[in-house]
Amino acid sequence: MTRKITRVPQLSPECGVNLAFLAMAADLPGDRPSAEMMAECAEDLATHGRTADALEWFSRIVEGREPELGPHAALRIAGLLVDYDLVTAQAALRYAADNGTGDVAEFAADNLRIVTEGEVPARTEPATVEEIVGRTAILRGLLLNAEGDTAAAAEALQQAVDSPIPDITASAAFELGNLLEDDGDLARARDAYRQAAELRRPRVSGQAAVNLGLVLSKQMDVRGAHAAYGLAVEVGDPDDVAKGNRLLEQLAGLGDLDEVHARAQQLDLTDPDLVGASAIDAGEKFLGDGDLESALRAFEKAMDTGHPVHAPEGAAWVAAAFYQVEGMRGAEAAIGRLSEIGRADLTPRAWFMFGCRLVDGGNVKDGEKAWKRPVGDARAAAECGRHVVRGKTAKAEAAFEEVLTAAPDLAGHLGGLALQVGDLYSGHRAQATYELALRFGERAELPWLIEQARASLAR
Repeated sequence: MTRKITRVPQLSPECGVNLAFLAMAADLPGDRPSAEMMAECAEDLATHGRTADALEWFSRIVEGREPELGPHAALRIAGLLVDYDLVTAQAALRYAADNGTGDVAEFAADNLRIVTEGEVPARTEPATVEEIVGRTAILRGLLLNAEGDTAAAAEALQQAVDSPIPDITASAAFELGNLLEDDGDLARARDAYRQAAELRRPRVSGQAAVNLGLVLSKQMDVRGAHAAYGLAVEVGDPDDVAKGNRLLEQLAGLGDLDEVHARAQQLDLTDPDLVGASAIDAGEKFLGDGDLESALRAFEKAMDTGHPVHAPEGAAWVAAAFYQVEGMRGAEAAIGRLSEIGRADLTPRAWFMFGCRLVDGGNVKDGEKAWKRPVGDARAAAECGRHVVRGKTAKAEAAFEEVLTAAPDLAGHLGGLALQVGDLYSGHRAQATYELALRFGERAELPWLIEQARASLAR
């Protein structure tokens, strides 16, 4: 079977391959001159660092089953992937060693022995063309996605999804689901995750089921999410089982499943408030599970809503993560993304909320530095925050009154901050701060804050 060329290779000026002839060669699998032309193309691409495109053409040669150049192409695939994926590299070396002749077979066998030295288990079973082509397509998809070409990455992963080998269909459908979800295509991401989950393959089906449930939750399909989390518990590894059970418990805490599902169906899924709040909640849950990558994706989704509270809150969470690695410079880069999406007006709020995140982590000094940034309606909130951490309750209350006038939607963040600061202290200082949080709650009419402040005082 032949595959159409969906990504025209960018060959170097010194390469003698004619693209029109190359296109014809791609339609003639197994033909020696065609394989030679594709090999020349692939070698040129590999020489100039275009690994993903080189893999495409070496893979086409293997797929064409040309008896001499096919094993050689498999050997070259192994060389390109040995630093990315030893499983695929071993499969390619096994194929070259078993099907090649002369130097190709000998070189492949020698390298197979080398890569299996140490802790890497040696591969003894034969490798098929379908396995090499499928596994290579997955790696091509990941490389293309890293390059920013999501369309080509999706094409490559879809090729692997169509593999006749269930294990390959499942690393591929799961990865395709990740790509589509990141790209905002929840409908197709849902279908990809479901395909990976229902194959019930080790390693990936549990993860896919968890992700499927999260996507269905975003789409307010509570029943579907419940079934997906149950599948994760059934087919996943211990981590997936733990996540699935935790998510099932969270659903159970919402009440009767049918009633929750019916209410969810009435919600407007395009509402920035709903989308942003859900994204923040999901991000915090991912952080609790230690899944930083998924958490950052969720917080960035909150930023993309442009919501006056949830977008800067998402930016503050991302800034907190970047701060751990690069300090204030990393935080600036994260918060600066609000300007890139056209919401520079929200950056002062993001700096205020980022300061709250730092104080919550016990870093009061840098939290106060972050609070020097806000202007506009976030200025009063930052000033109130400084007075809270310094224990100046009268000044904090005066600034809070200004917040209620200029930015009442930030009142809850200041209440939460007061509770967090109270937790940092003991004795009279803690009691005074909890009492301040209670007054904030009463003044802003926030029942949750009143309840938590009273509980802290009682404790």
